[in-house]
Amino acid sequence: MSNSMNELMPNLYVGCTGTDVEKLQQKLQELDFYSGQIDGLFGQEVEQAVIDFEDSQGFAPDGVAGVFVLESLGLLKIERDPE
Repeated sequence: MSNSMNELMPNLYVGCTGTDVEKLQQKLQELDFYSGQIDGLFGQEVEQAVIDFEDSQGFAPDGVAGVFVLESLGLLKIERDPE
């Protein structure tokens, strides 16, 4: 089951690993939400950083780096049809 909107960078959550998580960690670190290692492991410290970021942006904090969080961080570009 593939969601075409998220193919470039899927939702990231506790237990995820890889370069997408590294990019998330780097961006959260640049914005002073994350101070841990850039190791590509989405653990509790990354989850808390995502929650803090979500809260700062007015999102419902759930600790999952979904489409809106990733777009707000500049890690995902959503093409919108011009009105």
